[in-house]
Amino acid sequence: MQILMFFPGPLLFSEVVAFEALLVCALYMCLCVYGLTGQISISAVMLLAIGIALLVARKWIQRRARSWLTKDMKAYESVFIKGKDQIVAYLDSLSESISTLNLCRNECNLPRQLPGVVDDFVYGMGSKSFSQYLTVQIADNKVKSLDQLFMQAIVLHDMFRSKVEGICSALCGVSVQPPPDGIFLTDFERCLEKAVVTCEGEASRLVDVLRARLVCRDWGCVRSCIQRIAEDSELQVIRVKNRFDRSYDPRQTGGYRDVCLNVCLVTDETWTLGVSGHVCELQLVLKSFLRSFREEQQELSLLYRHIADQEGGQERPVHQRVFSLVDTMSVNPWPSGQEEQNARKSSCCLTGESHRDRDHFAALMRQKCCFPGDLLNEYLAQVCHGVERADISSIMFSTAPIRLGSQKLTLQLFLLFHVSILIWRMLNPYGLVHQAQAEKSFRSYHLRFTTLRDREGKTPMEPGIASLGLLHNGYMLNCSKTKLQTRSNSLYASFEDPVVANGWFFRTQSQGGTEQSDAVLFLLQYSSVPSEAPWSLPSSAWELYGGPECHWKMYSARCHPVARKEYNTSRTRNYTHMFDHRSPWFHTLHGPVTFAISSHFTLTALMGWMKKPVAAKFFWVSGYLVLGGIILFKALMHSCFTSLASSFYWWVSGSSIIGIAVTSWFKERYVMHFLVFHACLTSFAINLYSWLYLGLGLKIPDTAPFLIFSVLVWVVYNKIILYRAWQEIAEDWKHYDALTTRLMNDPDDSQSIESISELSKSLGAGRLLSQYQAISRYRRGSRFSFKSAGFVVRYPGILGALGNMMISMKFPFGSEKRVRPRQIKCFDQLYMQAYLLEPLFLDKIKRLAEQAEGFFLVVDETSETGHSMMRWSECKIDEASQDKVRFAKLKSIDRCVEKISRAYAGDVSRLFDIVRQSIVFENLSSLQRCLEMIAEDSELQVIRVKNRFDRSYDPRQTGGYRDVCLNVCLVTDETWTLGVSGH
Repeated sequence: MQILMFFPGPLLFSEVVAFEALLVCALYMCLCVYGLTGQISISAVMLLAIGIALLVARKWIQRRARSWLTKDMKAYESVFIKGKDQIVAYLDSLSESISTLNLCRNECNLPRQLPGVVDDFVYGMGSKSFSQYLTVQIADNKVKSLDQLFMQAIVLHDMFRSKVEGICSALCGVSVQPPPDGIFLTDFERCLEKAVVTCEGEASRLVDVLRARLVCRDWGCVRSCIQRIAEDSELQVIRVKNRFDRSYDPRQTGGYRDVCLNVCLVTDETWTLGVSGHVCELQLVLKSFLRSFREEQQELSLLYRHIADQEGGQERPVHQRVFSLVDTMSVNPWPSGQEEQNARKSSCCLTGESHRDRDHFAALMRQKCCFPGDLLNEYLAQVCHGVERADISSIMFSTAPIRLGSQKLTLQLFLLFHVSILIWRMLNPYGLVHQAQAEKSFRSYHLRFTTLRDREGKTPMEPGIASLGLLHNGYMLNCSKTKLQTRSNSLYASFEDPVVANGWFFRTQSQGGTEQSDAVLFLLQYSSVPSEAPWSLPSSAWELYGGPECHWKMYSARCHPVARKEYNTSRTRNYTHMFDHRSPWFHTLHGPVTFAISSHFTLTALMGWMKKPVAAKFFWVSGYLVLGGIILFKALMHSCFTSLASSFYWWVSGSSIIGIAVTSWFKERYVMHFLVFHACLTSFAINLYSWLYLGLGLKIPDTAPFLIFSVLVWVVYNKIILYRAWQEIAEDWKHYDALTTRLMNDPDDSQSIESISELSKSLGAGRLLSQYQAISRYRRGSRFSFKSAGFVVRYPGILGALGNMMISMKFPFGSEKRVRPRQIKCFDQLYMQAYLLEPLFLDKIKRLAEQAEGFFLVVDETSETGHSMMRWSECKIDEASQDKVRFAKLKSIDRCVEKISRAYAGDVSRLFDIVRQSIVFENLSSLQRCLEMIAEDSELQVIRVKNRFDRSYDPRQTGGYRDVCLNVCLVTDETWTLGVSGH
């Protein structure tokens, strides 16, 4: 135990001493084992050898790197000392130029944002709650993720390169060293390595993601370049590292020297895009130093510096830095190798004219630069935003009743009320604690032993025993004044003073030849009423206490006697048979069970009140796991020490409670149904046990009525809310029903309805789908595949699973490798796709409306309702009318969060209506013509159709409203270029 505490202890504070701690631990184990047993532990010796090998390897790598760096340091030093006497004046003037710079020593990337950035947030339209959340988030401007940092660098790249090239063109003898791939971005692997090792996992401390190297011909060029940068009003110098200073120790960089400046490019354009606070790096290096510079030397220098940094000690363990950094990255990491270079080249060109709406794209880029990449995911994770406007009745039957319901005050009070009932049931003067104490023993004046059957199977005329007595904690009580009296087949034992006992005994007769008259089926009763003639007491004064066999009740500390099976009475004369009725310790676990229930209900309500839904669900599930574990342990103890039959109810109850926990964690939407099933199952089990085993009547478990009543309350309350909501739309229902009846009775419209139904089925009605990444372009006429459009159909049943397995198989006969689509799990990514797709989708809808003579909603001040319908073909030729058209906007973030949380259990891939538009038609024939056009359109891939005009459709689901709803993908060259062809 001491070794386990000693070895991992230092690692909690620093991983630098990991090898040393391993070595010390191995030595300690060797000494302990040898001192205790006199033998050498093989495992300790192996551990010692591993520690020594690791230390030797680390020293060898450091020594090798140091030997290489020594050669390079000599080369650099010779270049620096060669003209030292002539360059002293330049060094002094260079230091003076650097000291005159207005430095703002801040190493964090801070996006300087406009005052109205919250109002201009492109996703925040119509989302009041999200706007309030955004106001809180914007208070901290520090860059929190590598996604945001690299997006800033990509947007700033072209402007930074132009600025650097302008500086070089204005100075003689200064040139830019072009990077190998033409991109001034640091490799992602290097950024990740530096963030973990040097920056302690904080992405905001990376200030060289975007960097350039300026090669100067001589010292005068270096000074001129610094003066040029200092005079530039668009460059704000944040920090300067002057490695040409005479006080600088060149061993830190292996002899290499330069001037490193961290600058911010502050212009109107960078301010608008939100990248004016991104810190870039400018390296000013002498041409003579650059000749001696080798890439291998840089790698060895980095290796040496990493080892030196680790030996110097770090305040934060490496694994914590890695985890904190990886947590800030999005789901899709940056590619590596050649793919990385291609992606970086294409990403740096995003600010060009590839998108036809530059303002639309600039607004999106500004948002991605100003805010973390997981902003919407963080907002979605706070489940309270999805239930603020929801009623508790609808939440309890949603896809996440625990996580969502725990946020509501009604359920919190309900859980606390349940806890108070449980505590009162335990601790009240007549509660389970008092009852358990009272049932552990009994107080009596009289005992009555009644023989029901002897060995011959007859009802005897005498009791067939010699004496009768009591036990207390397994010991016989010496009651000297015990009076024994016989009446027929009963033996009465009377005491002058009341006797407290928790067991009893009887002795067989001492005379030989009386074996056949021994009692084998009997009952023992006691009475607490004093009397000189106990046989005259009424039957209500006697209480049954013992018999041939005794079984424990469910929630009682007293054994229940049963006179069904004959007792194996000994044939030895004057033999004492003792019956100890002390309950086993594992049977009276009411306290831990009640504590487990109360604790997990209280913690669930507390976490819900603190707006921590995941923690609330964790305590809910863990509470039921602990409770189920206690009950299953009780069942196991009964099986081992009492009887298997007495553990039947506990096995059923414990397994059912474990089922509640498993259902709550994996299938939360069914937890309300499982609670009802649990109540019914435990009721059946306890009645089966009581009837068949104990011989008792009907019994209801303590928790079953409460569970069933609670669920019934929620169901009834939900029905009441639905009834009130239905009453509010009753008039609309009548209006829609009258319109539907008229359409059904009209022959032309009826024919159109049939045609629409057939067309909807051919397009793919009722399929279940999910949002996936766009994989490949789809064209009408090719082999049908949902994967080609970025969707994958969820085939139900075992046949669907086999079909998916066959599709995913790789055939070895030259077939090309299939790329499996990835399901979208990021809310930020989904909403960005919708934002980019919206104008393209709107243009497509306009063309369909023009060809099918469709209508749109326009503002009409002359109308009573303030709006009217206008044909798009008429609006198109009138610019004033176009401005009055009210197209559907993106679904607000608040509504998206509500739908994802309450209907889709947090699965963002099931949200399909962020981008939506509506076309109104004058008659069903026009609607049919529009559907035919969509079916023939090569750019529209229909994924699912909901035909609410179908005769089999139940209009009560939508309050009588009917339409045709299509889920489509817009697959064009432009949507493919933007990566939204699968949305």
